[in-house]
Amino acid sequence: MSAFLTSLFKAVESNPRVALVYTLAIGKEGKASDAYSTENQFIADKMAEAESISARKATLLNPTEDHETVQVLLRRLFARIDKAKAAPAIEAYRSLWLANKEALPRDSNRPETSEALRASYPLHPEVLETLTTKTATLANFQRVRGMLRLLARTIAQLWATRPAGATANPPAPHRSRF
Repeated sequence: MSAFLTSLFKAVESNPRVALVYTLAIGKEGKASDAYSTENQFIADKMAEAESISARKATLLNPTEDHETVQVLLRRLFARIDKAKAAPAIEAYRSLWLANKEALPRDSNRPETSEALRASYPLHPEVLETLTTKTATLANFQRVRGMLRLLARTIAQLWATRPAGATANPPAPHRSRF
């Protein structure tokens, strides 16, 4: 495998009009964690070996860092968001947290929890965390693009039905292809 990758790198390097792009589901710690973690880790290790053999420097790109994902989703899903409406939603959550503090984890009412809700409003940070961690194990699920598709359909349904018990109905979604 290393010989093949080294030859591939050299062939790509010899032509200025060619680029090699590959993607692996490797986390920040350099370890794979999805359904194909063993295969991804094997390939990542072989790629690192081949890069060191060929002495070629790779440009590693991550189109969206974890902390940027929520901003990308909000910008793509909503034409505008009235951030002033976040305060009543956060206060409603705080009231629920206080009324049910015995049944909830201790960190539910921490200031960081409220700040995470404010930053991701009108999306709940736990929804985003679930999407990030659970969908990583799905084959062919492109993280941000997949989240956009899933959330766009969900938000469109919420916008159409406007459930009475919802703490924070989302603003009008963008009209998009999702």
